[in-house]
Amino acid sequence: MLRTLKNTVRVFKNQISEEVLAIEAKDGETDFTEIQPLVAGTIGRTKVLDEGDVNGGIWTAGMVIGLINDIPTCDVLLKRIVAEAKEAAETRVGVFLHL
Repeated sequence: MLRTLKNTVRVFKNQISEEVLAIEAKDGETDFTEIQPLVAGTIGRTKVLDEGDVNGGIWTAGMVIGLINDIPTCDVLLKRIVAEAKEAAETRVGVFLHL
């Protein structure tokens, strides 16, 4: 948390966010000018989102990021979705067949 700004945000844990935390952990108040170059949104947008450099800037991340276990190709992802849907449908239909 930024002591001076009283502001919080959930961000991806990377080199930049660790550096910001280190600055904030110093004794006394954190002056925003110390972290401003690190938390500028334009840097994260360009380096992270456009260039794919996850350590290129600070970027927001929601709680769901903790549920991501892999980054499959589109082909693998679609096959996985179809297989899971088929399994779910068969399981649910199977329940009705045993009534």
